[in-house]
This record gives sequence, C-alpha cells and structure tokens, in this order.
Amino acid sequence: MGYTGSSLDVPRNYAEAKRWFDGRRDKHRNFRNLEGTQETSVRCYEQEGTSTEYAIRLYATDIITYHEDGRVWLDNYDSNTTNDRRDRAGMPVIRSAQSTVGRSKAERLVVKERWAFYGGPVGGMPADSDLALDSTGTAMFDPESTEGVYVLDETAAKERRALVKWFRKDAVPLIVAKSALGDHSFINWAFTAEALRELQLVATQYGLISDKFAQHLDVFIKGRSAFVGFKRTDGLGPTVTEDALRIRLSELAPAKNMGEEGLWNLVQVKTVDLAEVLGV
Repeated sequence: MGYTGSSLDVPRNYAEAKRWFDGRRDKHRNFRNLEGTQETSVRCYEQEGTSTEYAIRLYATDIITYHEDGRVWLDNYDSNTTNDRRDRAGMPVIRSAQSTVGRSKAERLVVKERWAFYGGPVGGMPADSDLALDSTGTAMFDPESTEGVYVLDETAAKERRALVKWFRKDAVPLIVAKSALGDHSFINWAFTAEALRELQLVATQYGLISDKFAQHLDVFIKGRSAFVGFKRTDGLGPTVTEDALRIRLSELAPAKNMGEEGLWNLVQVKTVDLAEVLGV
C-alpha cells in the first residue's frame, strides 16, 4: 500500500541515506523501506574497489542516487509521486515551463517539461534527460548544450494575417449570402490556410464577381464544411455561418499553430540563452 501521509522523511544527502540504511534490522538486505511506506526505500550499492552509493528507490526505479563525494544523480521520470519524493529530499523537481515563463513562451520550447532549480537557466533545464548535481547542489551541465526552440517567421506570419483578413473581408460576406439563400447554415469548417490561398489566387486572377470564382467558392464550401445546420431565424447577432467561420479563422492564427512548417522555424539555441531568446 502506498504512502499517503504528509510527514514522510526522505534522506536529503549521502550521510542521511547511509544512516537510515545502516539502521536496518536485517543486515542481509541491501535496502530499507522508509518509515510508513513500502514503495519507497533506501538501497545500497557497493562499487567494488571504489565507493558506496545510496539510492532513494520508488517502486523499481532509483529516482535519487547519492554519491560519496557529494554528487547527486536524479532520474528524469516524471510523476506526482516522483516529484513528491524529490521535493521531500530537497531536490529539484520536474514541472512545466509554463509555470516560470508563461504559456505562450513555454509553447515555443520543444521540451516543455523542465528541471526546476534555483540558480539555473530561466525555465530550467530540459527534463528529457537525467540531472546531475555537484557537491554544492549546483546542476552539472554543459553551458554549450543546446535545445530546440520555435522562432516565428515574421514574414510568413504577416502573410498569414493578411490572408485571413482578405478572406474575412471579401469571401465571408459571399459565403454568408449563399447561406442566407437557403434553409441551412454552413458550420464545422475544416479549411486550411492553403485552401484560402488557392481561393485568393482565383479571386486575384478572375475577380470576386466572376463565374470562375463563384464556382471555386461553391467547391470550397462543399469540400470544407463538414455538415450544415438550420440557420438562425431570430435575426439577432451574427449568423451561424459567421460564427463558425470566425472560430475557424481564429484557429489559423500563428500563435495557435506552433511548429507549423513555413510559419515557425525550429532553431537550436543554448539553454543558458533561453531568457534572451524567449524575451523573458
């Protein structure tokens, strides 16, 4: 049965782990459960001819390993229970970068789950690998190490916004008018930015009031609208078609399409430079 209390004492260093382990009754065992729990224990690993290590083990995983020289190794497995044990030992925990740099900036990181510790880079270290601490508790990492960050292509973003603006101004009124002629409204749109570009190209070549554009608009409506529903009859507010188009167009915003090829560029930056790159 797992521990659910609030007073679990997890050794915070090599000396505490050794002292707890040495107090075991059965000297033949290489582990001793922490008081009040059976899933968390201290295990001893004797390195032949070198040194002895003590690990905090949760179920079948060593989540914290204390070395005799003061170094600490932290397994990067992420769970509430693992974080609880690390926190009780006074160790860094894994959490979302959103909690330190905000949602929009955190979305730009390829590795969003981070090692959180004092004195480290803004946003913490990527938690896609284990973390080692030196004898002073400082994270040991290569200051030249890099990670993936999405950087917005401003030119592509400007073009996307202009495209959406054109569609909202020139095409939406025509679609709404077509909807008003029948007994149904067009809802649940599934068009892409590329589909809007194709429509805009036809409008540029043949004009908005041309038969050619009208034909393409019909094809666009039939192919991009998942199904139709009864139109609003109270005459109040925007039509169902307008509401549906507004929602879909908002979903094409650059910020809502993180990582889209051609809109965002994936670049490698030094973790220590994240604050500057993210604008934190």
